[in-house]
Amino acid sequence: MTADFDFADHLAEEFEALHTNWQGWTGRNFWQSGSTLYTLVTAILCAQSIWPPNDPRRHILIPNAWQMIGDCQRLFVETYKSDKSKGFDTRKGANWWDDYGWWGISFIDLYDHYDAVFGSDGAPDPGTECYEDDHLLTKECVFQYAHDCWQVMQSYAWVSANKQYDGPAQPVEGGCWNSYFKPKGNGGIQNTVTNALYLCLSIRLGRCVPVLDYPYLDAITEQLRWFSEWFDLENARYEYPSSDASSRLVYDRPTAADSEYNKVGVPKYYTGEPGQMWSGDQGLLVAAFADILKAGGILGQLPASTKAEAEGIKKGLSQGARDFLTSSDGVFHEAVLHGDAATTFGVDYAPTGKGVLIRYLAYALDVLPKGISDTITTNAIAVCENPPDPNKNNYGLIWDGTIPAGGTEIGTNEAQIVVGKRGDMNRWTNALRTSRLDAICAAISAAQN
Repeated sequence: MTADFDFADHLAEEFEALHTNWQGWTGRNFWQSGSTLYTLVTAILCAQSIWPPNDPRRHILIPNAWQMIGDCQRLFVETYKSDKSKGFDTRKGANWWDDYGWWGISFIDLYDHYDAVFGSDGAPDPGTECYEDDHLLTKECVFQYAHDCWQVMQSYAWVSANKQYDGPAQPVEGGCWNSYFKPKGNGGIQNTVTNALYLCLSIRLGRCVPVLDYPYLDAITEQLRWFSEWFDLENARYEYPSSDASSRLVYDRPTAADSEYNKVGVPKYYTGEPGQMWSGDQGLLVAAFADILKAGGILGQLPASTKAEAEGIKKGLSQGARDFLTSSDGVFHEAVLHGDAATTFGVDYAPTGKGVLIRYLAYALDVLPKGISDTITTNAIAVCENPPDPNKNNYGLIWDGTIPAGGTEIGTNEAQIVVGKRGDMNRWTNALRTSRLDAICAAISAAQN
């Protein structure tokens, strides 16, 4: 692979494919739209960095991305108000709490880059309430949305769900739930994605405030304790392989060999070894622990020991992604999806994970080991050279076209995933195109790092 590959036309083509599908996608999925919002911000920044001001491609991509960001705002406001009317109770039809984590980290990323994204076209604050219909997307409202997403997770996923929990003893106290636990709830668990999102969002909000009377620091401290205790717990089943911290992955949820805790639905997810993992989880945790090292705001209050632990975790996970999730050509493939993760929730897992992984590897690149940049570029070139084809690469799910002989260290069943099943094809296409655009933007960003 070559480092001087020209991604300019591919950025335009991949974005246009995403935009075209977006326009025809009614009933947009909540959490995946929130994830796409992050990609839209990145795409604008990439367009600004590689195309001169008079380039026609720039004048197509950026206004269309602005329009999509406006759509995202309207979807968020409408959904937030609806969920609020239900008390954010997932048993009454409110969205699951981890969905707000995706929106929150996307909004805080937009907040961080607001001036660059909108420039002189950024909306002035009209002094009206951020949840009024058709409110202008001001910088103040973007931060408000991010904080409100955090508040949903803090109040319900963290506090309320733990107070109502009535299942097997928790080997590690605290943590976040994605919904209420059975039998009173609707099948909530403590999975990696919910806890990683809450940690990420707490850190990024905490980085924006200079004082200690905000609640983010307590959340950061508690989440770091929760992850640390799980990583250190004897008989825990949370890391793979458990014997090598320098190169590892995390499972989609922590469990313990001597406890029934958190095993709701496990037979459907864990039908083989090494068990259910998801590439997106690795990326989210890399981002969170990289953020601790980047510090800023109230994060300066964290002890040196926390930063030392963060250094080891983000190195181990980024190396583990390369060791266990790539094939012989260096291209990422999703871990084997078991049971419901391949069917009922296939559209959540299969098309999104690698995009989340590669976007956050690029985000954390300045504190990651050497060689990650080459891995990012290799994957982006594979995406560009293998446009989606239902007969050749499973609609673009397989980034390098075909899975090389030998597959990956832990295996993959990307070729067997039925794209379009348990979710309309527009939703699958949005997720697939978002991930592919993530890869291209990651490579553009890496080249400038």
